[in-house]
Amino acid sequence: MKQFYTFMLTAFGVFSANADWAPTSLPWIDGLGTPDSPYKVSTVTHLTELSREVAEGETFSEAIFELTNNIDCEGATIPAIGVLDKYTVEGEAHDESRYFKGTFYGNYNIIDNFNLTDAHVPEENKESIGGTGLFACATHGTWIDGLIIGEKATINGGLVTGGFIGQMNGGWLINCMMLGTVNATEFSGGLVGVMEEGLVSGCIHAGEMNGTTDVGGIVGQQAGDSRVEVCYNKGTVIASGFGGAGITGAMYDNSLIAYCYNIGTIQGESNPWLGEPDGLTADMGPNNTVISGYNVEELSGVMTRFGENLTPQELCDFPEGLHVPLVDMMLPYGDIFFVKDTEDINNGFPVINWENWFVNHPTGITVIEPNENNALHYYDLTGREIKHPTKGVVVIERRGNATRKVIL
Repeated sequence: MKQFYTFMLTAFGVFSANADWAPTSLPWIDGLGTPDSPYKVSTVTHLTELSREVAEGETFSEAIFELTNNIDCEGATIPAIGVLDKYTVEGEAHDESRYFKGTFYGNYNIIDNFNLTDAHVPEENKESIGGTGLFACATHGTWIDGLIIGEKATINGGLVTGGFIGQMNGGWLINCMMLGTVNATEFSGGLVGVMEEGLVSGCIHAGEMNGTTDVGGIVGQQAGDSRVEVCYNKGTVIASGFGGAGITGAMYDNSLIAYCYNIGTIQGESNPWLGEPDGLTADMGPNNTVISGYNVEELSGVMTRFGENLTPQELCDFPEGLHVPLVDMMLPYGDIFFVKDTEDINNGFPVINWENWFVNHPTGITVIEPNENNALHYYDLTGREIKHPTKGVVVIERRGNATRKVIL
């Protein structure tokens, strides 16, 4: 079953702000939104003010936000960032969504202990298609990286609900982890509700996902040219309707799952048209692809029809498919790939390379000293060479070698 709006692609247009964003000082936050001076997010107030500005039409295109510390929201109800507002009036489709089109670096900090409920209630003459999550919607230019939602966070929505993004019409969700709870209905996932386009890579679901049909640990429904790569689910996925899957609830069009695995518990009912519980995806159309997908039936309680079913020891021994790195990620992130659980943070199951790094560098800052015999060159996000690394994302090139690293 494919939700009707998966045919409404960007041909209908995307809302844009009345004026282009330019680096500027905002009264409610420190910084200028540039690589050298990102906007520094450190409080619940900063999150709610960002939500307000985006809801009023500011896209923050090319602006950079940086989470500087963990935020305990102390049980507060916070609003989503952005508004999904795709609707039909007398058969005519419209997209008046408010998108955040900037970059949000989490620096592997945690936003925790908050409630977020139903991001948008449309006017009476509009037909809602949902859009609930920390970011209600994403599009081309949206980049969310290195962010963790804590185990005391609860996101409550209806259709199209995700922990991080409700509706993804493009953009990137990179190296993020969901530890909290999502309560929703159809087309909902632990990280993303519905993907029309875009990339989810290096992400983990370790919380609880409760929905009805088309429900997944990472994504509820994939469509268009969407990609989920190097992700795993170890959380619980409960579909009170049909299906339920560790990675994606359902796949349509030309969507892709690659280098992913599931060890989380999956619960749901089977239906010949609406899918059946599966370790990877509950329902898949003819033009979709799963590459190197794995499921541990002993832990998940279900099999996968679209990948390999392994024993716990076989997965801990690192199956051959998980050795394949994803090369040539968009500058400056380098590769995202699975590695051995050397820090014993995942019961011996493979972890994503940033996880071991994060355990060794809990402050989020790495210092690398150049030397005369093997000089290092540092570049900021604009590609400009800088003399020394500072807090922020920095690309490193070692005298013409292709090796790249990230300093946070």
